[in-house]
Amino acid sequence: MYTTSEINNIISHNNVLQDKILSLELNIKSLQEKILSLEEKNSSIEKERLSLIDDNIELQRQVKLLNYLLYAIKSEKKRKLPQDSRQLWLFDEAEFVHDNANEDLTTETQVSAPTVSKPRKKRGRKPLPADLPRVERIIDIPEDEKVCACGARLVKIGEEVSEKLNIIPAKIE
Repeated sequence: MYTTSEINNIISHNNVLQDKILSLELNIKSLQEKILSLEEKNSSIEKERLSLIDDNIELQRQVKLLNYLLYAIKSEKKRKLPQDSRQLWLFDEAEFVHDNANEDLTTETQVSAPTVSKPRKKRGRKPLPADLPRVERIIDIPEDEKVCACGARLVKIGEEVSEKLNIIPAKIE
């Protein structure tokens, strides 16, 4: 059937194949270990990513609050915010409920006493001093235009008064 040389050849080939099988099994084990380490690394990176997303959301809320405080109407800017500041996030109810799930929502709000308003200063420029000379100039329409087309006399509706300071430069001789 088989000669000795053929049998020896088959045995040596079988030994080579067994060595290759062993090396491939070792490669499979090392690759499985690498897969496990990469999966662990991936899960830690995913946890870090979720943590960063939460931090980003919190920072966005802080920016919203600071923008509101910085650019709000002046009278509202001075007003103290409630302690839980629920009113700022009126339209973010779902987030508020989620964030404050462990807190008791039956906190009492403090009622502040009404403030006494101070008299405000008049706006505009100060009137010109009374000792300055004044020139009264009346600008009116001619008498024939004071009668309407239907024959009725037009009535004076209002007037505008303004003061203008004329400065005449000093002369040097």
